[in-house]
Formats: sequence, structure tokens, C-alpha cells
Amino acid sequence: MTEKKSRGPGGQPPTTISFNELLPELQAMFRKLQAKSKMAQNYHKTYFGNTPPIVSVEAFGRRMVAIRGTIVHSDDPHYDWETPSDFLVSYLKSRLDIEWLNQEFQKPSKDQHEVAKWYIKGVPNLEKNKGSRWLRPNGKALALLHLAYDLFVLENIGQFPNFIVDRLKNTQNFNGARYELFVFATMIRAGFDLRFIDERSGQNGRVPECLATHKETKETVYVEAKTRNVKNVLGSSQGKSRKIRLYDKLKDAINKNINGPYVIFLDVNHPYIKAEIGNKVFEKVRLEYKKVEEYHKDSMPNLICITNIPFHYGADDCSPNKNLIGLLIPNYPKYQLVYKNKLVTSINSSLKRYDFLPKEFGESDSYADKILEQGDA
Repeated sequence: MTEKKSRGPGGQPPTTISFNELLPELQAMFRKLQAKSKMAQNYHKTYFGNTPPIVSVEAFGRRMVAIRGTIVHSDDPHYDWETPSDFLVSYLKSRLDIEWLNQEFQKPSKDQHEVAKWYIKGVPNLEKNKGSRWLRPNGKALALLHLAYDLFVLENIGQFPNFIVDRLKNTQNFNGARYELFVFATMIRAGFDLRFIDERSGQNGRVPECLATHKETKETVYVEAKTRNVKNVLGSSQGKSRKIRLYDKLKDAINKNINGPYVIFLDVNHPYIKAEIGNKVFEKVRLEYKKVEEYHKDSMPNLICITNIPFHYGADDCSPNKNLIGLLIPNYPKYQLVYKNKLVTSINSSLKRYDFLPKEFGESDSYADKILEQGDA
């Protein structure tokens, strides 16, 4: 192997200097920059896991944001992005197609796509609370922002599934597509790389959503996303709100064509579930899982993640109920995980971080600056 060294003017090697030869004030400056970088990275990972930050800069009187290899800014000459929420709303409109969204706005409320309803009820709430960092948006605003943020995360790391936008825009597919997107972003946040599986590659479409490889351990798992349908909720035309029938969803997931460790995500799609013994809905979820254990004991996955993200049920004038996250770990899965504890911990931590959204541009750097300023005081 031949190593080529760069040379300075006249073909001479560039002058180098060791760190210890730098002036004391320069050494201090570099140490401070290193400390700031590490603090900022740790802050971002604490709240947002293994997702890319929203990288932005103010230039030419506009806020510029980097999305992978592209620089974007607001198309409105009279409106600039002051917060990440401003950017995410604009990004979502552009990603789904502004013309399509405008057409949805023109329809009667009952016929509008769910995203249009969220926009109409959520964006005014965001504008109202813009001056406060700590006021939590209403449910429609949160649903809108998390949808946009999940799309941004996948696009910014080059793992954006080509099929997802069309599925999101299809009213009948929206509930399932939105949850698939949630699951994809959750796995990215947990430190996995994704490889999406073409449904046409399996027998009668019996394939899971994707293969996910944990970057630290290199272990790969199959991933499936399932969500309960409720009539007139998230665009669904069928499903009863009082019937917590999860067994059929889990059965369908277990019967997918897989040949390795397997993780299933299942959303209950309910206004409120309290995770305590005696709660009717919570107990029903447990009973549905026990049926799966009883009838499919030889085909059990390695992990079932039960979620309930009730943002869309929230009233227009207040914050929604809290999320529910529960992990069910079968004792005798069909396939064994080598790094079971590490992978389960990564996914659990990622699910718990879902609530967090960026509140400021340069949030991690601002945090690091404040800590360093306190140290200098």
C-alpha cells in the first residue's frame, strides 16, 4: 500500500506542531472546544438517541437547514423558521406535497386526510405557544411534529423507504403506515441500520417490515409493526373502539416468513391506558398476549413491544394523555439472541425517548455552552 503525503508550497511537507508546543491559551481553547463537542454529543444522545441532529445556520438573512446533502430554507419570503417546530411543519408539507395538502384543506372536515386535520388543529396551537419553551403542544400538534420528525430522521441518514409517502397519503393505509414509520425511527434511535423488505419477495406477502442490524453488536433481527384499527380513527373504516382484540394482530405477525430473531411492535390505539393491575384495558392486553403464548408457543418472537401513543385522541385545548410502553419478553423464543440484554435495553431506551422533540436550533451546543460558562464563573 502506497501512502501519499500532502506537501506545502515548493513541494515541501507542511509544517506540523505538536499540541504541547502550542501556546497555553491555544491549548486551553482546543480543550474547551473538545469538551463542548463531547457535551453536545452526550446531550443529543441522552434525549434523541442515535438520530442525526437538525444541523442549521443563519445565512443571507435566512435559517438554512441541512437534510443529508441538501440545504433547505423557507419558501415564504415573509416567514422564516425560528424554531425546529417551524422547520418540521414546513418539511412535512413539502415531503407530502403542498398541492396535495392544499386539496385536502378544501374538503369537508369529515373527508379530510388525518394530516390535514392535525395541521388545522395543531399549527395554531404551536403558534399560540411559540414564546414558551415549556408549554406542551396539544395532541394534534404533537402528532404532526412527531410524524415530521420521524420522516426527517430517516431521510437525513439515507434510510428513507420509497413506499412510505404514498402509504401515508392513502387514507386507508395511514394508520398502519404511520406506525411503521414510528417503528423505523425507533429502531434508528436505538442504534440499528435498516434494510426494508419487499412484500412481493415472500409467499403471499408474508414478510415482515424490515431487517434491522444493531450497529454495535452486528446482530440482526426481523421487525414487524402492527396497530389496532378503530373505525373513524386515523382514517380507519373498520374496528370497534371497545374491542381490544390484539390476538389476531399478533397471530398474523408471528406467522410471517422469518428465519431469525424477531421483534414485534404492537400499538393498542386507545385514548388512555394505565399500566397497573386491575385496569380493564391493561388486563385485556395481557390476556391477549397469554393466548399467543398458549397457541403459538413454538413460534414466539424474542420481543413484543406494546405501545399506546394517544396524541391523536387529545383535545384541541390541552395536552394528550401519557404514552404507554411495555416490553413482553417470551421465555422460549423460536430463535435465540446472542446479545439479548443489550438489544432489549437499546430498544427500551429508544421507546422512552420518543416524547422528546428538538425545541431550539443548536440546542445541544447551547446546553454545552451554558455548562462551560458555569465552569468559568
